[in-house]
Amino acid sequence: MRSLDGITIRAHFYPATNRAGDERVPTVLIGPGYPTLGDTNPDADTSHQIGQRTLRAEGYNTLTWDPRGIGGSGGTVQFDSPDYEARDVQALIDFVGTAPEALLDAPSDPGVGVSGSSYGGAIQLATAAIDSRLDAIVPDVTWHNLGTGFFPEGAMRTFFAVSICRSGPAANGIPGNLLGPAAALLDRAAAPIKTACLESLGGTVNPASRQFFIDRTPPGLRERVNTPTLITQGTVDTFFGLSEAVANYRALRSRDVPVKMVWHCGGHGRCTTSTGEDGHLKRAGLSWLNRYLTRNETVDTGAPFEWLADDGIWRSGSGYPLPPAGAVEASGANFKSLGVSLVDSTASGRDGIAGDAGTQRRHGRLHDTPDGERHRRRLASEDHLHGHRGVAEHVSVRADRRQRANRVIGSQVTPLPVVLDDQARSVERDLQPIAAHAGANERYRVQITPGTGVFGPQHSVGGVILRKVDGWLPLVNAGGAGGGTARALALRAARVAPAPGRG
Repeated sequence: MRSLDGITIRAHFYPATNRAGDERVPTVLIGPGYPTLGDTNPDADTSHQIGQRTLRAEGYNTLTWDPRGIGGSGGTVQFDSPDYEARDVQALIDFVGTAPEALLDAPSDPGVGVSGSSYGGAIQLATAAIDSRLDAIVPDVTWHNLGTGFFPEGAMRTFFAVSICRSGPAANGIPGNLLGPAAALLDRAAAPIKTACLESLGGTVNPASRQFFIDRTPPGLRERVNTPTLITQGTVDTFFGLSEAVANYRALRSRDVPVKMVWHCGGHGRCTTSTGEDGHLKRAGLSWLNRYLTRNETVDTGAPFEWLADDGIWRSGSGYPLPPAGAVEASGANFKSLGVSLVDSTASGRDGIAGDAGTQRRHGRLHDTPDGERHRRRLASEDHLHGHRGVAEHVSVRADRRQRANRVIGSQVTPLPVVLDDQARSVERDLQPIAAHAGANERYRVQITPGTGVFGPQHSVGGVILRKVDGWLPLVNAGGAGGGTARALALRAARVAPAPGRG
């Protein structure tokens, strides 16, 4: 088929399996992740998302496609731009409107929903912002803004270079000895993407290149979405963290758009804890489509917010944020030797995964546990860190590691910017949200390191002394689905243990 600017888009249309005679039924578009092609197996399914087999058996036609610049589609990759890829989806909707199997809400307005993850999730939001014909969308593990997704605080995620530059069309033209076999792929990415990939070889991307990705989701784009939206996001996603889902959720809920958010153990990362009840996400997605795409008001879509903590139990609440139930606070000051040494290539963990720095490289601990009567808590919140006197350039803060497990919760990490000019500075940041179950006598620690596998090697050389560090971790009630009220924690003083020495 032809898109609105004349390029060819390869699409695949599959009627519902249980359609009777000339019956017309709604259609679900399934957006592929980058840089994959549209699914051509009508009987395929996935472990947690809604695949073609499930959708077609449920009474929906399905349509898959090769995104612009990928596979059999023409043009160049523009990375889910509302001016390009979203207009391609508009043309797909026009195409569906001509299919004799497709239900029409009005002339040239078919009943259409969209599902898909990552690249296939962002395209749903971009299209819904420019086309009101979408009846329901189910974006999974995707972004709010590519500036905060790829380059938070100016730091570059390792996944950017690996997933975008070294496994897709952007790799062509970059010397093969630098990127390997991916350099032989067709040159079908927009010039700014290739420029950014070349820059990433040096460990950073220039502001002009970052702006190209920021412009893929311009200010106000999400505020133009009025389509009922089920947002699902991974608690272990180190590419697009939970904060991206929260921003999308807030943009819709503030305008009373029907929206639900589900946090699951998945996404661009590795789930090391229980994934919970089988089929939970698939049922949530189907319920959303059955409610809003088929307009069946008797369908129950469940609570507006559901999350899976690291104990593998699904819980729910009436919205996000959940009602507070106190906080864990900690503070440390007047250190003589607590420092962070910056050494070229110093990093903990591995590509895309934050890890424990190890006994020999622990530069400080910030921890506290409640006194008095113990209450079991669930953490589903945005942690907060207030650090005085500076931390290292693009330092990674991993909150909150469960002491007994020696692991970073969800591999989540937040970069902290500093200027190495020998001046005293104060840095205050909200850390990535986490979803964890906090039991009695468990201890959590904020870890500050010079580098991490999530953001690649540290390219600075120097040192930073932490004079004072304050942190607080808000808690939510553990009283079961729907919440309730819990006593605030009785807090006691905590200290940051001094490092064994400063390099």
